[in-house]
Amino acid sequence: MEQSKLWQEQLGVGKPFDPDERMADYLLTYLYRQTKQLDIAEKAKAAVINYTLQFPTKDSYLTALGLKSMDKATQDKTLIHLFADLNTLPAQLRWAVEHYSNKQATTPTDDVMLRLVQAALSLE
Repeated sequence: MEQSKLWQEQLGVGKPFDPDERMADYLLTYLYRQTKQLDIAEKAKAAVINYTLQFPTKDSYLTALGLKSMDKATQDKTLIHLFADLNTLPAQLRWAVEHYSNKQATTPTDDVMLRLVQAALSLE
C-alpha cells in the first residue's frame, strides 16, 4: 500500500507539488489499525485530514474520506465552510457534504471513483 504513493522518476514530470493521496492514506489508516500499529495509523489519518482542510474542494469524493476521519468539531467547521455555497458546489462535492451532514445524499451519475470511496467508507 505504501508503494502506491511512490512517483516514478522516469515519467518525466516527477512528483506533483500537492498530490492527493487521501485514498491511499485512508486505506493505510485502516490497515495499520487492523495490525495494531496505531501510531502509524494516526499519522496516515492526519495526512487525510490535513489535505482535506487545505484543499476541501479538490477531488471532491475524497473529501468524504477526510470528513469521516475528522473529529466532530473539525467536521462541523469544515461543513459550515462548504455549506456557504452548497448550491454552487460540483455534484461530487455536494454528495460528500450531504453524506456527512445527515441530508439525503444525491448520488451523481455512476462513477468509478464514487464506488471506490463508498467501498472505503464501508470498511469501518
